[in-house]
Amino acid sequence: RAQELIAAGYEAGVESIPEIETVVAAATKVANKWFQLRRSKEIPAKRPITSGT
Repeated sequence: RAQELIAAGYEAGVESIPEIETVVAAATKVANKWFQLRRSKEIPAKRPITSGT
């Protein structure tokens, strides 16, 4: 019986691979756009540290 359960689990896993790849690709695409938007903003330069004298 254990072999049947292992085989059924393997088949279910193999069948779900395309769906998992689609979800991962969609999540990666959204993350890339967010990162590009964040990088496009220029951060103003900080003024140099000067002594108080």
